[in-house]
Amino acid sequence: MLEKACNDKKDKEIQAATCNVLGGVYLKGKGIFGAGKGVYQNYKKAYEYFKKSCDEIEAQNSQFGCFHLGYLHAQGKGTRQNSYLAKEYYGKACDMGNQGACNIYKDMQ
Repeated sequence: MLEKACNDKKDKEIQAATCNVLGGVYLKGKGIFGAGKGVYQNYKKAYEYFKKSCDEIEAQNSQFGCFHLGYLHAQGKGTRQNSYLAKEYYGKACDMGNQGACNIYKDMQ
């Protein structure tokens, strides 16, 4: 259901929000495993969903996808560690109004 909403281009804010939720689910490995629902931690899948939110959708909610891409690049999780790209994504999230990203961006100067 979330995958469908993440790909539904009718409402960019909802699309970005659901892609971010899916990214967060894979980032942490969340779900109700006893009920047969849930996913294991998968940084590459998290990266894919955050990248879609940040780079393809570009809605206000995309700031969270950009923030998490900065984190994944900084830590080298789901992608190669790359401080230049980490700073770029934190900067993009900051430009969208994410104060946490602004603080990290300033510290990377």
